[in-house]
Amino acid sequence: MPDNEQSPPGPSKGREETNPNIKSGNGQRGIKALYAKTRPLIKFNLAWFVLSLPVVTIFPALGGLYHAILSFNQETPADRQAVRDGFRKYWLLSIKWGVLVLLGDLLLAGAIWLALDMEAEWRSYALVVGVVFAILWVAINQFSFPLLLLQQEKKVLTAIRNGYVIVVRQPWAALKVLGLSLLISLVSIGIPPLWILISMALIAQIRTRAVLNTVEKIRKEDSERGSTGTDHNEQDEGNQENEEEE
Repeated sequence: MPDNEQSPPGPSKGREETNPNIKSGNGQRGIKALYAKTRPLIKFNLAWFVLSLPVVTIFPALGGLYHAILSFNQETPADRQAVRDGFRKYWLLSIKWGVLVLLGDLLLAGAIWLALDMEAEWRSYALVVGVVFAILWVAINQFSFPLLLLQQEKKVLTAIRNGYVIVVRQPWAALKVLGLSLLISLVSIGIPPLWILISMALIAQIRTRAVLNTVEKIRKEDSERGSTGTDHNEQDEGNQENEEEE
């Protein structure tokens, strides 16, 4: 090669060339995908907020929100109208559920307050018991309303019992949902407009999705236990028949 000719520069080792347009394109697609997923929740949340404004309609509005969220998770077409439909359909059921849950909240809060106010030696034990029961009650009822909508018989006490079953059999899932709900609530207290835009719908989505997943897991575990028990029974019957033949 002549001295006055130079070879074209090659890519330097250890350095990768990146196209900024690719990065920006991926970022835009990610934002669009996130918006597509959250857009229904924003619609649900706005409808819930409007229906909750009279205050006395808080529980029916929550029932409408959970109805729309459940339909959304079951891949049924749902929009703001689904919240209003659930409001009209489950207003009495949601009031029954809300009054019972609120009564439990007040009783547990009163028990904790009494434990703080007493001067007995076992005050600390009473306080711990009260706090534990309060956490358990909240953990149960984060699942009880979605369960109430899933049940064929719409009985509030049955839904609370089923919520207890989920907490006992899937405790880590219950703690995870409780922690996420608390985190969203704390952030929304710091940024109040989030309550109008998405917070309550996001909490309801997390709880409803958890109920659907845990119910499926529990059913699967029960069916596996049932099939295992059937196999053992068949083996026992076979052994008895062999012994009788001998």
